[in-house]
Amino acid sequence: MAPILVFRFCFLFILFW
Repeated sequence: MAPILVFRFCFLFILFW
């Protein structure tokens, strides 16, 4: 799994928190 995908997922998760 690409690190960028993980970072993007975390970023979106924080935005939708």
